Amino acid sequence: LNKEPPNLTFRKKDKGGISLTSTVATSHLDLETVKAICGEYRIHNADISLRYDATVDDLIDVIEGSRIYTPCIYVVNKIDQITVEELEILDKLPHYCPV
Repeated sequence: LNKEPPNLTFRKKDKGGISLTSTVATSHLDLETVKAICGEYRIHNADISLRYDATVDDLIDVIEGSRIYTPCIYVVNKIDQITVEELEILDKLPHYCPV
């Protein structure tokens, strides 16, 4: 909920092995980690391009391709039982709706 799709590209190819390109310094993924993850999904040839410091979970989400990124709305019930100060704190939340 409330997440954006990972900004990385994953393309399968017929031959050539796993190639990893990155436009930023990565602290979570290296070539060996990417090869191990792709090996778990029986992918031995692919081009992977990272445009930000992606995590292992981001790469898995892109490989599986079945993730849905949905924005949510926070609905606060019984708004009459909180103080004005608490209401001001809640008012700073994004996607907030008092009931």
